[in-house]
Amino acid sequence: MLHARHPKGDDALGAAILAASSFKTNFTVTPRQVIRAGGPRASVTTSNLTTVADCPLLLEWLKSQKPVLEQIDKGIALGKIQYPPLTISNSIETLHMTGFAAIYSLKKLNGRYLAECGDNAGAINQFCDIYTMNTMMAASHGTGLACMIRNGLTSGGYVGGLKWLSLRNENNASLLRDILNRIPSPTYSDPALAKGFQTEASLYTLKFFTEIAEQKIYYNTFYSSKLHSLLDPEETTTLAQTIFTQAATNACRPWIERNFTLIDQLNRRLEYANVPKPVKDTLSQSILFDSLHNKKDKDTIEQWKSLKPSVRKEPNVLGLLLLKPSMDFTKSAHERSVKLKCEINLLRAALALMIIKAETGNYPDTLDEVVKKGLLTELPLDFFSDKPLHYAPEHRCLWSIGSDGINNGGESKTDVIFLLP
Repeated sequence: MLHARHPKGDDALGAAILAASSFKTNFTVTPRQVIRAGGPRASVTTSNLTTVADCPLLLEWLKSQKPVLEQIDKGIALGKIQYPPLTISNSIETLHMTGFAAIYSLKKLNGRYLAECGDNAGAINQFCDIYTMNTMMAASHGTGLACMIRNGLTSGGYVGGLKWLSLRNENNASLLRDILNRIPSPTYSDPALAKGFQTEASLYTLKFFTEIAEQKIYYNTFYSSKLHSLLDPEETTTLAQTIFTQAATNACRPWIERNFTLIDQLNRRLEYANVPKPVKDTLSQSILFDSLHNKKDKDTIEQWKSLKPSVRKEPNVLGLLLLKPSMDFTKSAHERSVKLKCEINLLRAALALMIIKAETGNYPDTLDEVVKKGLLTELPLDFFSDKPLHYAPEHRCLWSIGSDGINNGGESKTDVIFLLP
């Protein structure tokens, strides 16, 4: 995977890759000052590019990656692409993630270039392969972090790439049908996300929290005494596993039926404990992928001592603080998963409407036409409301009501929208 990374220090090339893979019709690479050990220097860049071929440096690099792309494409076709397992954060995992992100950028860029060359079928395959890669990664690995990466890359490369391609070819009914046929209809359940939460739960063990209480990991420089007075390992372990188990259940049920009762209860306990903000900010971070600042100054020790009044109200105050990032993560990961499904359905609905316009010259008055004409088997669902997506032909707008559950009529700041060309 790492062979797909652009050369270190070549800021012009890196900026061009980033700009070209944004799927903007006209992309610009802006000159910028880059600080290096030897002092500031201006990177050599190009500007006002309209195609990948307009940047010889970018095109040369892309062609040099052809053997890498061929290997990746073969691996995907054979179902051999798998993401290495993650445990506790380390430099090897960082390299794996960097390499995976590099392949994602490479396939986005190649998809754009193929479309510019008129190979729309090849471009569709590149964008859809991103979806396949990330599904394989989540299925073979399953941690919450993998699911976060999967959702981000799928949204950017799959939905974003196919949307860009379709908007460039809005009058090509045949191409629009090809794209539509390659997009699977989403379902309520997200098995990969559910598996991720289940795997995450297995990492929060009694041994792990006991070692924290005994100051064997992370906290040995913070506080001079044991942490048993602030942390109950047994309860914290049970709560962590229950939180992720509940999150796995939520990932397989409709958004409107999600259950965050336990998380809300724990947040109320933390609020009642009235933890001082400085220590809350210090401790409320991921305990699996981030370590606390390694210092032993008077201010830090005072922050720890300031927890004593909170312990009188909440005996397991440190345990709840350590679980706070997990509680926030399970909510946000579930929301991202549902939003991605809405984005995919918005794209499916838009493609169907654009096909009708390409064949008749006009968009239909209602979304029902996409079913009547056999383009979709049923009205595309808004997974946030469990009802069909909204459509306003006079504004050429499709939208989902978003996670707040309020229909704002296609307001871009609150709803999830798709503007038709």
